[in-house]
Amino acid sequence: MDNVRKVSSDVSASEIVFLFIGGAHQVFHLAPVAAELSRSLPDTPVVCLAADETVAAALHRVRDVLATPGLCIETVRVPTWGRMFSALTGRKSSLKRPLLLSLHRRLRKAAALVTPERTSAVLRKWGCRVR
Repeated sequence: MDNVRKVSSDVSASEIVFLFIGGAHQVFHLAPVAAELSRSLPDTPVVCLAADETVAAALHRVRDVLATPGLCIETVRVPTWGRMFSALTGRKSSLKRPLLLSLHRRLRKAAALVTPERTSAVLRKWGCRVR
C-alpha cells in the first residue's frame, strides 16, 4: 500500500500533521521523527504534507529507508489565486501564506502540528494553538 492520500478537509482529530512547505532540505531534519511516531503510534494517523513533488519524493525515501509504511504522505497544492499572486510578485516565498490559508481549517483540527521552521509563528497568529 502506498499510503499517499488526497488532501481532505475531513480529518480525524487524532491526526498528527507534519508540515513540509519550505523545501526538501527540511525533510531530513524532521521526517525521521514523523517516521518514528508512525511506528510508535500505529493507531494514530501520522501525515506529512509536502508542498511539491521533490519534497514528497524525499519523504518517500525516508519512509522507505526507515521501513515505516504507515507514514502517510500527501502533496498539497497552492491555490490558483496564490500561484497567480506569486507570479505577479515574482517571489516564490509568497506561495506559503496562500498554502497555509488553504490548509488552515485542517491544521486546526489536528491533534498535533509539527513544523520545522518559523511557519509555526504564523499559524499561532491564525489560531493554531497548543491544546
